[in-house]
Order: sequence, then C-alpha cells, then structure tokens
Amino acid sequence: MSLSSFLEEKDVKERFKEEFPLPNFKAQIKREMLVQPLTDNRQLVGIAFDYLLRFYIKYLNPHATEQNQWIAEIAVARLKQSKFHHLYKQACVNLNQAKENYTAFQNTGQFTDDLLKSTLLLGKLDPFVRGRAIDKNLQIDENLQFVDNSDVQDLRRLIELVEPTIFQSEKPIILNPTWGKDSLLVGGADGDLIIGDLLVDIKTIKDFTLVRKTFNQLMGYYTLSMLNQAREPSVLEVLRLGIYFSRFGFLYEFNVSEVVNPKTWTQFVEWFFKRALSNRPVT
Repeated sequence: MSLSSFLEEKDVKERFKEEFPLPNFKAQIKREMLVQPLTDNRQLVGIAFDYLLRFYIKYLNPHATEQNQWIAEIAVARLKQSKFHHLYKQACVNLNQAKENYTAFQNTGQFTDDLLKSTLLLGKLDPFVRGRAIDKNLQIDENLQFVDNSDVQDLRRLIELVEPTIFQSEKPIILNPTWGKDSLLVGGADGDLIIGDLLVDIKTIKDFTLVRKTFNQLMGYYTLSMLNQAREPSVLEVLRLGIYFSRFGFLYEFNVSEVVNPKTWTQFVEWFFKRALSNRPVT
C-alpha cells in the first residue's frame, strides 16, 4: 500500500470528501496552456520534470535539503532481486550518468541535453518502485536506453517556463519530503517539495483544474506532516498548500485554514491513524 492507493479506498475517499471542502479554485483564474505535449509520453515527461524541477530548485537554493533518495535509486537497488533483474546493469549505468549530469548542473546551471535525457531515464526507473499497486495506469518501459528527442524538447520548454523567483527562498526548503516513520502508516509517501510553510505538488498535466484526487493527495501529505510534527516538533509546519501547473507556468496556492475545520480535525486525525493501521499487513 501507499498513500495514493490508501486514498483510493472507497471509505477513505468518502471521509476526505466529508472532511475537506475543495478550496475556491475560482473559474476566473483562467490560464492558457503554454507548453503543449509533443508526444504521448505525458506520464514519463511528468515524472522526468519532477526530477528536473527539483534539480533546478536545488541549484537556485543550495541550502535546500534532499530528504530522501531518488526513487530511481531505490528502483535500481530493487531491480537486482526482481523479475526485471536483467535490466539491473543498464539501470546502474543510467543512474550513474544521471548523478554525473546532476553534479555538473549544480556547478554550471546549464540545462544540457544530457541532463534532460537523464531525467527521462530516471523517470523510466520510478515505476519499478511505484508499480501498479499505486497507479494502475503506470506503465513500465523495459527499454531503458531509448529517449525520444521530442520529450527532451518538451522538458526544455517546460523548464524554460519556470519563473525562478517562485521557487527561490531563504526559508528552509525540503526536496522530496517523506515525513519519517509516519509515512509508513500508509506504506510510504513522498511529496515533491516544501518551501518554508508551503507544500507544493508538481503537476505536468493538460488541464488547469483542481480535481478531488489531486486535492486529497495534498491533504494526505498535510495529515502526515502534522502527525510527523507532533512526533518531531522541529519539523516544518505546513500552513499553505500549492500545485505547480508546469504546462501553464503557474503556482496555485491556498491556506490550510481554508479547508481544515479545527473543530473536527482531532477526530479526523484519530480516524486517519486507525484506518491506516487497519490497512497494514499483519506480520
């Protein structure tokens, strides 16, 4: 199980809908898509852009903390003992090249084709960890060497659209937050980034809209962050939630206070904790 699969449980979806009203994502916030996808590899490009944007944020903010391994690193470690073990050596090559390109980027800030290709190859590794248990539509591509140049071009246009000032801050920044032991309640959860008191989810999608599934994911992250803060007071307190719509170059934000009812919050957290425990396999 994972947070994503936990949130797909019928009773969980119903409880989240009952507890958290959708924020006022006003219709007048209309944005035109500025970067059209160039291939049907939208899922892969989305994963690759998550890596690329986090790389860029680290370059813009050297003090940013990378809290967790890349998912691709975990994938490589698992490949060796999996039914896909025949891909292990190539996955190691791709990972090592990606690390070299990442290091070079942190020194130069240049979005080279090699860097962009590496993020796509990292994106091909992620599904070996996330798998269909998390997303039934998540596709596993065993051709770990091939990169479509159109996807490279797509990534370049997406990263060129990023306004650096949106993601620059002197406040603490956490890349790929995982919320310690508390995320194990749901079998693991990893967000995209936290900037100060703002938790951001990156979405490389064609529709500029806030759907319930995306909103529930944010509220799931928020709940885990609050459980983590109760255990470890030094953890950053999240007061705002946001979604970066990469194809629109727009960061949408809202205050937690708009959607969390303090009168029912304690009861909800108790329910969340017990419900998550009930889904954990007996060992």
